[in-house]
Amino acid sequence: MVTWRDAHGNGLFAHQLTALANLQCTEPKCALAILRTHGGWSMPKTKVLPKFSIGEKVRVRLGVCDPDYDDLTIGGWAGTVGEVKKGSPPTCLVRWNGETLKSQSPIYRKRCERDGFDGEEMWLGENDLEPDPGGPIKIEQPNEIVTKPLSMDDQDDRIRAVFGLTSDDPLPNVDFDSLLAYHRHLSESLLFPFEAEYSHETGPFQMTTRHITVTRPGEAGNLGSTTCTV
Repeated sequence: MVTWRDAHGNGLFAHQLTALANLQCTEPKCALAILRTHGGWSMPKTKVLPKFSIGEKVRVRLGVCDPDYDDLTIGGWAGTVGEVKKGSPPTCLVRWNGETLKSQSPIYRKRCERDGFDGEEMWLGENDLEPDPGGPIKIEQPNEIVTKPLSMDDQDDRIRAVFGLTSDDPLPNVDFDSLLAYHRHLSESLLFPFEAEYSHETGPFQMTTRHITVTRPGEAGNLGSTTCTV
C-alpha cells in the first residue's frame, strides 16, 4: 500500500484528505493537482541497501579501470571488503589479497608511491564489484598505458628531467648520490655569476631576505656550500 506524505515526510494533513474526499477525486492527475494546491506531497524514500558486507570476498568486474588512473585496468583484482559507506551507489573499501598484490602493474605501484596512495586497498563503487567465487584469479593487465609528458612548469617534473625519469616515477630519495648528481647538473647548466635572493629565519615567525650574487657552486665534496657575495 502506498502512503501519501507531504514534502517533509509527514502524513497528509486533514485538510488535504478532506479536499480529496469532497471532490471525489480518484484520478492520479486530479489528486496531484489538489495536493500541490494544499501543501505538496512526496513519495516515501526508498533506502538503498549495500550489496556487500564487511568481511565478504569480492572481485572487480572485468573492464573496470582504476578511479584515479583511467589507463590502468583492474578487472579481476580480488580482496576482502574492509569498510562500507552508504550512498547511491554504496562504496566499499577493498583490501587486496596476496595474489592481486603480486600481479599489480609496476606502473601502478610507481604511481601510488608518487601520489602517496596505499596500493594495498582501494575504494570502489559496489557496481564495479562482484562476489568472489574463489578459484584462480584472472587479472586484466593494462595494454595502453599513457605516460604524461614532463612539464617544466612543475618543480617535481624539472627534478625528474635531471634524473631521466618519467612522470610516472616518484622523485629520487635525497641522499649523497642524488645530491651529487643534482650538483653536477646545476654546475653545468647555470651561468655564473647571477643575482639571487636568500631568505633565512632571524626570529620567531620572522624571515629576512637578502639580495646576493652567486659567484660559483660549492665543491662537490661539500654539497651544502655555495660561494656568493652579499
